[in-house]
Amino acid sequence: MNYMKELNAFREYVLRFHLPTSAVVLWYTLMQVNNSTGWKPRFEASNSIVNQLCGLSKQSVANARTILIEKGLIDYTPGKKGVAPIYQMLSVVDQLPYATKDAYTSSNAEQAQEHNTNPTTTNDPSFDQCEDEKWNKPKEIPKQKERRKESKSEEDAFIVYEANFGMLSPIARESLQEWIADMGDAMVIAAMKLAIKSGGQTFRYLEKILQEWSRAKLETVEQLKVYQQRKEQHRARGSSSQAKADQKGAVFAKLRKGSAHDER
Repeated sequence: MNYMKELNAFREYVLRFHLPTSAVVLWYTLMQVNNSTGWKPRFEASNSIVNQLCGLSKQSVANARTILIEKGLIDYTPGKKGVAPIYQMLSVVDQLPYATKDAYTSSNAEQAQEHNTNPTTTNDPSFDQCEDEKWNKPKEIPKQKERRKESKSEEDAFIVYEANFGMLSPIARESLQEWIADMGDAMVIAAMKLAIKSGGQTFRYLEKILQEWSRAKLETVEQLKVYQQRKEQHRARGSSSQAKADQKGAVFAKLRKGSAHDER
């Protein structure tokens, strides 16, 4: 198993066949543990170590592990008393469609790296082949590009949160990861900005905003802008109606007061 090929293939796999954030985190954690063991075909990893490295709850790790097993990305043998569970990393390259799989299995740049050569040197005979591979790389569909952009900026959401709300607890971090996976990094940051503007700088307040947007089935910042504009217009109409009602009430109060004075 080639480490770099598997990492690149897994990134492509996530873009094509969306995985929950917890499953993604667990896969990377297991790859790290496997690397530390010297890439054994099957390796031991205690639940306490996996939980600590993942930063996920015990139940979240169990759920994520089930997903990876069902997708054919790992093999797992439960541990026994005094014996840690045993994992096996299954090749992600083999899980990709043939067109994409070939792009990874024939990567001349990685082959050059394995042979301690420099693929960027024009004297290297594999240089022209690398250039051909770059231009012949399968094109991404728009949704893949959007998800790739969001996945790269996911860390920014945590930076924005901790800079304006404070440090995240492990449970809140896990929940925030799930919101990012469901709605996208840009939407989560937009919710943070709205929460800050409204003076509700707590994770509970942020989640209320995200839950409202989720119920409204908002998926992009453009949809959010239209939604917020309509909400403001509705609120303005409501305020205007209330002002008119108050004005009418004041007029009727004066009339009643005048009638009572005339009766006297």
